[in-house]
Amino acid sequence: MQSRRHNATSAIRARTKPVFQTLVLYEDFAAGHRATDTCNLLMAKLGAEFELRCSMWKFEVLRNAKLREMAAAEATEADAIIVAAHGAAALPEEVVSWVDAWLPLRGDQPAALIALLDSAFQRGNGASATCDYLRRVATAARMDFLSEVAAFSIVEMPAPKAALQPESGGKISHDASRWEVSERHWGINE
Repeated sequence: MQSRRHNATSAIRARTKPVFQTLVLYEDFAAGHRATDTCNLLMAKLGAEFELRCSMWKFEVLRNAKLREMAAAEATEADAIIVAAHGAAALPEEVVSWVDAWLPLRGDQPAALIALLDSAFQRGNGASATCDYLRRVATAARMDFLSEVAAFSIVEMPAPKAALQPESGGKISHDASRWEVSERHWGINE
């Protein structure tokens, strides 16, 4: 009987953990892989105090109006929005339409917009334009903006897990009222 009561109490506590919702928007497999690594880092940093929920949307599915609407609804509630793109060119029209759908609906809840860009395109105008655009979106939405430019590792199937190169960076912490970034650069492979 004691065991059942303990299990029921544990189940209730597990359901009452605050939920940290992350929405990932990614360009392709390599970008999605990089974003998944970032979600795993967030999960490790948040620990057992939060329940991390992560939804992933590929750029091209936003061409469908209904799916774009669903992704926009999720973005209005997300604690973190991660956009993972190579940055070879400006973001496609379906991504801009998606932003236009959720941007005016964002509340005042603390949140962050995180740009993950491929360092192979760092010097090109596309990466700079993408980063500038996302920074403006974050400002308009009153969200914190974090960016990381690093090489996207391409995992070939069915190769074993590739080791990611360590990067220097800062730490990010979240409480119920505010995001704080402790250092200027934010590394996802801490």
